Amino acid sequence: YNLGEAANLEGNYAEMQTYVAEGLELFRAVGERWGIATGLIQLGYIASARSNFPAALALFRESRDLWRELHNQGGRAEALIAIGWVAWIQGEFAELVAVFSEVRALAQARGDHGAADWALNRLGWAAWARGDFERATSLFEENWATALALGSRTRVAWAMSGLAHIAQSQGDQTWARSLFEQSLESFRETGYKVDIHWALNNLGRAGAGQGENERAAALFAEALAQSLARGDRWNVAAALEGLALLEPAHSPALRARLLGAAAAVREQIAAPLWPCFRPEYERGVA
Repeated sequence: YNLGEAANLEGNYAEMQTYVAEGLELFRAVGERWGIATGLIQLGYIASARSNFPAALALFRESRDLWRELHNQGGRAEALIAIGWVAWIQGEFAELVAVFSEVRALAQARGDHGAADWALNRLGWAAWARGDFERATSLFEENWATALALGSRTRVAWAMSGLAHIAQSQGDQTWARSLFEQSLESFRETGYKVDIHWALNNLGRAGAGQGENERAAALFAEALAQSLARGDRWNVAAALEGLALLEPAHSPALRARLLGAAAAVREQIAAPLWPCFRPEYERGVA
């Protein structure tokens, strides 16, 4: 499993799957449920990184159930965080609130500041999605402060990204862009590829919002190339949508092809466009 995690940091999911599957087989052979639950969640991470969200969700849920049987609240919280990640990807924000409310309760009972911080972040996204920017800002700021105390650049970057989306929703493109740039820098340092692809797409949207179409196109193109290389189809769809919305009105055929390709990808991976992005999308294709 440790070798698998090293491969994950390099974005080598095929190698990670080989190591994790071998480890899981060994743990199944001896009936070691702790090892089985750990392997299941790691295989779920691989499926998620490849945008196979139905498979990821099934693996995360199986892992959660095993941790529950083992009365291991830490493992259960980790599996719930992973389940909540899929809900976030799929824009299922009501499910997100239910899952991360449970995570937060478990974390507070155990004094697990890391899990509690993830709950703050995801609950912030849910508040943002329903337009409660005051509540979302409070959650993301608390998330940021806790992440700094924990020394986690990844968590800080996610807090920045949340605050950037709020700024963008409120029309402050300059502040949004600054936060997106800082989050991308942090994600590049931590090295998780899906996070980097996400940040590139975010920064592309910020550039488009400021009328910097050439810069935005370059960022979307970089996100698209990297996402394609890693099999990250969720971010492929987002990059295609970004490129489509940059197309001028006199290029309806190209815009339609890009949006059609993005829609097909989203259907394949069961990850529709977030409802809160649909008005922007509809304005762009009108």
